[in-house]
Amino acid sequence: MSKRIATYLFFLSLLVLGAGFAAKKYSVVKVTYVEIIGSDKLTAADIPVTVGDNLLNVEMKGILNSVMKHNFIATASVRPDYYGKITVTVTEKSPVGYVYLNQLYGITKRCELLPAGLNDQGLQLPIIRGVNVKSPVCFSIIDDAALRSAITFIETVKTRYPRSYDTLSEIVIENGELKLIIEPGSIVVHLGLGEFDSKIQRIEKILESNKNPGLDIDLRMVDLAVLKSRVSMDREVNNGI
Repeated sequence: MSKRIATYLFFLSLLVLGAGFAAKKYSVVKVTYVEIIGSDKLTAADIPVTVGDNLLNVEMKGILNSVMKHNFIATASVRPDYYGKITVTVTEKSPVGYVYLNQLYGITKRCELLPAGLNDQGLQLPIIRGVNVKSPVCFSIIDDAALRSAITFIETVKTRYPRSYDTLSEIVIENGELKLIIEPGSIVVHLGLGEFDSKIQRIEKILESNKNPGLDIDLRMVDLAVLKSRVSMDREVNNGI
């Protein structure tokens, strides 16, 4: 064996020993802290890891799965760092409105029932009536076309027409179509289905000039708004019209 080869093997052995020593010394990164962002309902006790555990042995997928088992969680992510901290970031399910069945429930964008008061943040959310569900169960999804239309309407008004959203009190589903109750004055709007943007614009234009508390607006006819006062409607009913 030449002197050059022997020298090379000597330094190689030192390198291997040094790597082994470093691996032995630094292979254990202990969990130092578990931080939860986005929820005050989850605590460190809900996370399947203990401070002092070897971070390299912690399954991040297992943490994610355990968090997503909570029905009120919408999304979750898990991120460890090199100092032993584990950050769990979540978003909770929140309602876009309420739906009245045998009692009041929250309803999400995807028509999922929530317990009333879950993450509504004290907002005055619109109430949807006229949905028929025999045995409502929290965190179940309602498959109903008219309900989906009602939620689409709420989202449209909320994002594009905040002034109208603030006055929207109820949405009533009748014969598969939508009827609005607008406050103040309990103004009734027979909305029908579809063309929500143009109909909202017409409603706003009508109410700018007519704030009759007994107003009834029918927008079910294409490009036509039929206005009636509650007094004239009652007179028609009494006269058999």
